Amino acid sequence: MSEVINDLRFRHHTIAMWVAHGLTPEQLQRLANIHKSRTTMLMNDPTFKELVQYYRDHGQYKEASNDKT
Repeated sequence: MSEVINDLRFRHHTIAMWVAHGLTPEQLQRLANIHKSRTTMLMNDPTFKELVQYYRDHGQYKEASNDKT
């Protein structure tokens, strides 16, 4: 995972997981309490797209934990 993606907020990671699991933009707007324009911005952002692809390829974000074991 790139350094830029690793530095994104937990909220972005959560939304990316939801997108990777197939939630619609309307569902994202309700769950994340974000406006339609923000959803559109995220879906068009190359870094966010990369993050979504990461979750499609690897599943749940494991690096969120501080446990290095």
